[in-house]
Amino acid sequence: MSLPARITDVVDGMKLDFEQRIAAASPVQYAQEAHFALQQLASNAYLLGVAQNNPDSLRAALLNVAATGLSLNPVKKQAYLIPRNKAVVLDISYMGILHVAQMSGAIEWGQARIVRAGHTFRLTGINQVPIHEYNPFENDDAAGAIVGAYAVVKLPSGDFLTHCLNIDALLRIRSRSESFKSGKNSPWLTDPEPMMKKSAVRGLAPYMPYREVMAQAMTVAVEAEQAQDEERPEPPPALPGYTDVQMAENLPNWQAAINSGRATPERIIALVSSKYALTGDQETHILNMKKQGG
Repeated sequence: MSLPARITDVVDGMKLDFEQRIAAASPVQYAQEAHFALQQLASNAYLLGVAQNNPDSLRAALLNVAATGLSLNPVKKQAYLIPRNKAVVLDISYMGILHVAQMSGAIEWGQARIVRAGHTFRLTGINQVPIHEYNPFENDDAAGAIVGAYAVVKLPSGDFLTHCLNIDALLRIRSRSESFKSGKNSPWLTDPEPMMKKSAVRGLAPYMPYREVMAQAMTVAVEAEQAQDEERPEPPPALPGYTDVQMAENLPNWQAAINSGRATPERIIALVSSKYALTGDQETHILNMKKQGG
């Protein structure tokens, strides 16, 4: 897709401002990030349309790239330009948050992981790394349903910080997402595990040592989410509850789909939740469904 001159002029014309905003010790460079930005715009017609109608938001999003030191390089998966509430915003991934924390010296390293029913996970102390034992070559069906997610970081002092969220807490966070409630192009539907990891990292961030660039990144992340919350000025109509009769009728079909590999418990929940309001017990029941047979 060829880009209109109005967009290329915006990006080309902000080189000086971008370079003046680059965070200390940041590896980002204007030429590279401008290329990645134009690449994203050229591959997403809707994003491009939003940028054309609101070029100031595109400029602000790119300045946030400089201020946070996060790259739009799709290989790094740190941050993305996305359309929210008729504006272009910088959306930061959980890997992006951990990268900023490490780059700023707040942590030595960090990671986020999903925990499944078949894993062994336990905390051994408030400042100790948790134990998480599992077979990395085992498929998700064999490992069981997701029971939670956690983030752990190592501080320069040598101590560790860990933040854990069980599946109920993750589902409550998901239920507050307007994009999930809309049922359209929500990362909670397309990429649920990264969103669970991001929730764990977000919960851990306030406990990390303060760094200005880290605070800037978290401000950008919150602003992006607030923009998302404003996408739907009218609250969505309440979804009808999913009855026990419907549940009983569909359980055999869901089990067959899981057995055949055509669906996962998380995907079933996402599909049903787009039309009905599942109770916590119903979601837990579906999440605990495992692949049966050979």
